[in-house]
Amino acid sequence: METRATTNDGGIPAWARVFYSEPRLGRYLDACGHDGPATMELYSWNAQVAGAFYDPLHKLEIGLRNHIHVQMKLFIKSEHWWTAINLHPVAHNKTTVALARAGGKSRHAGRARADDVVAESSFGFWVSLLASRYDRQLWIPALRKAFPNFTGRRSDLHRGFDSVRLLRNRIMHYEPVFHRDLNADHAKIIRLMSYLNLDAAEELKRTSIVPEVLAQRPPRRGQG
Repeated sequence: METRATTNDGGIPAWARVFYSEPRLGRYLDACGHDGPATMELYSWNAQVAGAFYDPLHKLEIGLRNHIHVQMKLFIKSEHWWTAINLHPVAHNKTTVALARAGGKSRHAGRARADDVVAESSFGFWVSLLASRYDRQLWIPALRKAFPNFTGRRSDLHRGFDSVRLLRNRIMHYEPVFHRDLNADHAKIIRLMSYLNLDAAEELKRTSIVPEVLAQRPPRRGQG
């Protein structure tokens, strides 16, 4: 029979110290001035706001990969365009993994459809195609057309998408995000989406629950 721990340090239940681990709670505890109840509230809210970001991140990732895929098909004149370009070794490895996953899910004797490979390719792969190494090979002749509402520098676009990639990774690995300027992160996602499609960006702005959850952040207690 399980024994329920009832002791606590700083107001954090003993079960939480074991369940979530003290190292994991440490950053929240420090942010709350070692106020236990405030720490637990902040931990829960961090999970809630991370969940709220799932919808914007999901839509931006799908929009990015589909827009790039369309332009690359037109440019290379092949649905399997990744086989016809000189990819960086890291990107090449990512397509190999995506190809294997897509082949494993295929109903056609292991043959992967292009759309399945696209769906299995990571967000990092799509963002990497905007890097400087592909400026002449891909950006100038093809990829810039995937962003019809963008008039700035490719480097700025890549930097924006890469910062969202890092945010996505933190969220997907259950890391703290409470310390970030999440309003700015949300605005950036909408702005990047607008470069792809203005209507999609407006729809996201209208339906996203991120602003609502941000407004529910627990008060900053325990900080002197």
